[in-house]
Amino acid sequence: YISGTSKCICSGLRVAYMVFGDALRKDILKAIFNVNVKTSSLDVEVITELVLSGKAHEIVKQKKFLAESANEIYSGYFSSNNPVGHPFSFYRWLPIQNHYDAFQLETDLERHGIRVFHSERFITAQTMPNQYLRVALSSTNSLEEL
Repeated sequence: YISGTSKCICSGLRVAYMVFGDALRKDILKAIFNVNVKTSSLDVEVITELVLSGKAHEIVKQKKFLAESANEIYSGYFSSNNPVGHPFSFYRWLPIQNHYDAFQLETDLERHGIRVFHSERFITAQTMPNQYLRVALSSTNSLEEL
């Protein structure tokens, strides 16, 4: 298992942990030794202290509560029988009509104080049958502002 801490605890602390069985130990340690990547020792110490003290669990619990609350607000405005995205996500995909020009739509909405990203920014294939707006649920200072 591999787990990072940047989304669940703090985006500035870029640390990942890996758990593996004894059968893989030798190969994984050899691979890590041959990779030229160094994680900040301070970041590792901070994250380790958060995990060992139980504070990490409290942070995750609070972030999960905030994400759930933000998603409830989103669902109150954009109800859907077929919601796109995880109910604890920090952003949601709002389905839109396919006739929009992505750049023009983003520009028009930003002129009205609404900053969103069109799904075209995130495509990895040649075409996409449906279009969406990516609506951030965690970029405001409070749930009231959202």
